[in-house]
Amino acid sequence: MTTLLIKTVNVFFYLLELLILADVILSWIPISALQPVKKVVSNLTEPILGTIRKLLEKSIIGGKGMTLDFSPIIAIILIRAVNVLFVNLLK
Repeated sequence: MTTLLIKTVNVFFYLLELLILADVILSWIPISALQPVKKVVSNLTEPILGTIRKLLEKSIIGGKGMTLDFSPIIAIILIRAVNVLFVNLLK
């Protein structure tokens, strides 16, 4: 039972990482035909990325003049850390 739960947690966090990467890639491409896909991906990732963006704006490294969005990188690092914590708690 524990193994199934660990695999489920790993798959969930992996899919979340893929959604964040898809959001990054879709932000680079001017798309109109894939707009529903972009909307779904953005709606799923924005709660995480938006929160990290707000925290970055308030931090020393952030600010209104920040030209690069580091929130996806930070989100993936945090997702991997939380994944490791969950897996270690479930063992």
